[in-house]
Amino acid sequence: MNKLTKVLIALIIVANPSFGQIANLPDAGGAPLKAKKGEAMEGKIYLHEEWNKAMIEWKDGQTSENVFAKYNTLSGNLEVQKENGVWEYSPKSIDRFEYAVNFFPEVVIMKFEPSEKYFAGSKGFVKILFKDKIIVLERIDVEVVSAAASYGSSGSTTRIVQDSKSFIMLPDSKNLISFRRTNSSLSKSLEKPELKEYLKSKKLDVSNDKDLHLALGFLKTFYN
Repeated sequence: MNKLTKVLIALIIVANPSFGQIANLPDAGGAPLKAKKGEAMEGKIYLHEEWNKAMIEWKDGQTSENVFAKYNTLSGNLEVQKENGVWEYSPKSIDRFEYAVNFFPEVVIMKFEPSEKYFAGSKGFVKILFKDKIIVLERIDVEVVSAAASYGSSGSTTRIVQDSKSFIMLPDSKNLISFRRTNSSLSKSLEKPELKEYLKSKKLDVSNDKDLHLALGFLKTFYN
């Protein structure tokens, strides 16, 4: 069994909506969140600005349910609410977590194997977008960029830039196919004219999560 197959099996297991036993939040591997001083940054720091309930899978195999958490995309740490305040945990302690937000559950893998060719060099995180015969992953790279201030002002500006790329694996393949979250990119990558017509007739836009799920639901009907 190759490395990619092992990774995908792990993804399928964690994407199952049934949760395990509730575990107390450990102190090991975490630390109280400290106020960080520094220059203001432009851009989105958190995956979601609001606190959301999450299920956390720890490195030791334990799980914690109904934890209010926010994922800091810049530090790569998960911030959680505990009885004694807000703590943060790094990918060294957590494998992945699942948010119950928006239209679909959101599974976030905090760190991938650096040697995994599809995610090599990634400085961000990976989300599972779909798992039902077809597997769709999204890699979000996070970068801090500094630029000179505009004419007439002093100093420099710092902003957070995020770039995403999606990957799809079909049931009859062991390869991940990369695509951008556009109708034309998805249709072209899969070479499925029926999908292109479906997207057009239903007026779908796969940059929207709900429309993406509808498109993938149609696509999976081609596989028994």
